[in-house]
Amino acid sequence: MITNSIILEKPVITEKSIGRTKGHVYTFIVARNASKHQIQESVAAVFGVTVTDVRTLMRKGKQRRVGKTRRLVSTMPSKQAIVHLAKGQTIDIFTTPVEEGGKNA
Repeated sequence: MITNSIILEKPVITEKSIGRTKGHVYTFIVARNASKHQIQESVAAVFGVTVTDVRTLMRKGKQRRVGKTRRLVSTMPSKQAIVHLAKGQTIDIFTTPVEEGGKNA
């Protein structure tokens, strides 16, 4: 059995994923072998929320050049999970602090 800390690797913090949090939708990088049901159970257990829907997508690895000789290496493919929560529930790690005094405060 895979533990919850192994299934949920890290949250995806991008402009798009932060914008989706207003609609109770959160995005995580998850273990490649995790099923939708395992993802749903681990999000519910770790954050104490009710998950209504889980959508997954595989991101293929990319070619990168590294080192002095600029040789090609491949990054590992990863799996993303887009998790929909019940109405009125949020996950605190995605909230952004409200700036006081406007843009240049």
